[in-house]
Amino acid sequence: MAPESNSGNPTAPETQASQLVRVPGASAGERVVVAGAAGANYQFDFNPGEANMARDGANLTFEVDGGGTVVIENFFVLG
Repeated sequence: MAPESNSGNPTAPETQASQLVRVPGASAGERVVVAGAAGANYQFDFNPGEANMARDGANLTFEVDGGGTVVIENFFVLG
C-alpha cells in the first residue's frame, strides 16, 4: 500500500499570533483609556469579573473597585 499523501487536500490557514493588549486598573477618580485592537487578547491588571461593565457606544467601560473607570475604545466595532 502506498503512503498517504496530502496533495489535493487544503492546508490549514496560517494563523498569526494575536496582539496582547494590557488593560491597567484605575485609581479612584481616574479614567484610563486603552485603544482596542481587532482580534486582540486582553490582559487585565484588575479582575474584570468584579467590575461593573457597560457598553458606551462602541466602547466597553469598566467601573473598578475604588471608583476608577477603564475604557477599551472601539471594542464593539473591532470584532
